[in-house]
Amino acid sequence: MKNRLSRYYCQYSGILIGFALVFAFLSGVRTYPFWHQSLSNGPALVMTLVTAALFSYATHQLLTYLNLRLFRQIGDATSTCSR
Repeated sequence: MKNRLSRYYCQYSGILIGFALVFAFLSGVRTYPFWHQSLSNGPALVMTLVTAALFSYATHQLLTYLNLRLFRQIGDATSTCSR
């Protein structure tokens, strides 16, 4: 059971992390109307990209932390992962 769980986890964790990072970045891009209310076009675009990058960074840090905790929970069965 542990080997099967670790195999599926190794296969799909990277895909899920990738989707979450894209979703976080696009959520940051959607902050453009908020920044455009108080800033002109150029600075609003820069702040939108900074916000998107910060959302992606925070999401990456959170998912990396959760990924490492789950690897510890699964144990030695994760030795087949190419990390």
